Amino acid sequence: MWSRVPVAEKLRFFSGGGAWIVLGALLVSVVAFLSLLAWPVLAGGALAPLRATLAQLWADAAYGARPLGWATIGPADPFSAVVAVLGSLWPTAPSRVIVVLWVLALPLSALGGWFAATRFTGRGVVRAAVAIGWALAPSLLDALVTGRPTDVIAHLLLPWLLWTAAVAHRSWSSAAVGSIAAVGVVAAAPSLAPALIVLWIIAIILTAGLGHGRGLARVIWLIVPAAVVFAPMIWHRLSTGDPWALLADPGVPLAGDASTDLVRRLLLGLGFPSGDASRWDELIGPGAAWMPLLVVPVLILAVAAPVVARIVPAAVSLFAALLGLATASIAIGITVTTDAAASIVLSPAPALSLFWLGTLAAAALTLDAIPDAARVRAPLAALVMATLAVSAVPALTALPRGTSALTEGATSTLPAYVEAEGRAGLRNATFVMTPASDGAVIVDVVWGETSALGGQSTLRSARLAANAGDEDAASLAAALIADPSGSAVTDLADHGVAFVLLGTEPAGDSDAARAVRIQAETALNQRDDLEIVGDTGKGKLWRITAPITDRADAATPATSPIALLQLGAVAIALLLAIPTRRSLADSRRRSRIVGARKGDAA
Repeated sequence: MWSRVPVAEKLRFFSGGGAWIVLGALLVSVVAFLSLLAWPVLAGGALAPLRATLAQLWADAAYGARPLGWATIGPADPFSAVVAVLGSLWPTAPSRVIVVLWVLALPLSALGGWFAATRFTGRGVVRAAVAIGWALAPSLLDALVTGRPTDVIAHLLLPWLLWTAAVAHRSWSSAAVGSIAAVGVVAAAPSLAPALIVLWIIAIILTAGLGHGRGLARVIWLIVPAAVVFAPMIWHRLSTGDPWALLADPGVPLAGDASTDLVRRLLLGLGFPSGDASRWDELIGPGAAWMPLLVVPVLILAVAAPVVARIVPAAVSLFAALLGLATASIAIGITVTTDAAASIVLSPAPALSLFWLGTLAAAALTLDAIPDAARVRAPLAALVMATLAVSAVPALTALPRGTSALTEGATSTLPAYVEAEGRAGLRNATFVMTPASDGAVIVDVVWGETSALGGQSTLRSARLAANAGDEDAASLAAALIADPSGSAVTDLADHGVAFVLLGTEPAGDSDAARAVRIQAETALNQRDDLEIVGDTGKGKLWRITAPITDRADAATPATSPIALLQLGAVAIALLLAIPTRRSLADSRRRSRIVGARKGDAA
């Protein structure tokens, strides 16, 4: 007698061990990031404080004048809206949300991995292997240790995109939730957009072919909210002739491993985003070169999927993995972002998360297809979990050992005096001059009380050349240093600048930088239109005594229509995400497992 296709199988999150895995991941995370529990703000790497109020958080996400730069006007990065959503979860102290995100990253990853595994298997041990594998993914651990919030957020959202998009053809609820997850993923990692578009096209082809077109409109919808949300930035980049900048990593620019040699590419093939991502050399020295091979068991299981498992899910999973790996390999050779004079390549971590997700999905299909009589499924799953746990030891112990980039941060990147004065809004700015090691001066203009995470803009960090505002700021900086009696301060005041800060480099001054600093201090101290506030932990501060002309309203005529269009697309998706009685009944009649065959385990 044929076994029936599993229909309406129970999720078994608690009885199947999912809850215990999430709880275990939480305990590991608390031990690994114990000191974070006492930190109000997380700093280091690409981390920065959030705005102090919800109004300012959402103002950073609107079209108009950007919070950084002399006169940068244009669309906000969609990642700013993601930051605003996160900050809104803790209205009284938005920056603390990032601390909580870091502590909960491992359990949330385990939760997402476990649910993603339910699309491929009903076996508890296989789901456990995927959940642990996703929580201990090298790309996630490296992002947590080096302080890359965009990579962490993309990693957390990817399994939910898989979980919903895999069955988007079945119901509008799944398609809508998947489209929202896609917005978050692409907002945090725009470099993933080409790979996701390719997978979306494959989903359309499979729906039109194998599904005879049923649910095709739902699959098409998956990309619509993301396209609408990104439309202003796409239009801006195309109109300025800089389409490659659409791939730029949002947030604080952070230089990473820029090597492209064979060793780096081999490590990418094992899931590690940088040459030192495994961090074993910090523990055992020269023998660390072989430690990344601990991930090989899961790769072998993934490669075997097309031979032993369901062919369509296996083929799509492996193709997604290869697409992610190809994207990562290309990303390390693309430079669209700069930080002062430094060029920064795209981060390969989000693409490697896609690679790892496809690999784990294929490995799950292999483990699920092994006959029960062979009695090797549980040992193989245990081997995968054990080797990945050992591989994660250096990253999970990096913070206690003092080798992590994470530090306790302040609520502002500017002195406390400026922070207190700037909490009212973005109408006044601080003119920041930082002597560089080569004797040059790095100039930045920060509006409001801090250079916030949500206020970062790829309009500044990813551009073809300096604009007129950059040239004006550079000219004023040169005038401040060279001419103690000129009109530079008056020009700053007319533009809305209220403070001048002579910043410091974290690594200390070189001889050339020290000479420039002495010259700048001498010139600024001689000016009658500057009042010295004093030395601060972030540099020496002066207040402009001339009348300050407040910055004009940051909104433009296009702000409201663009915001309504973007919010409308997301609102429609949220409404569609609400399950109906019919969709719930239909979900109970169909297997949770994608491509389930007769005899597949529930």
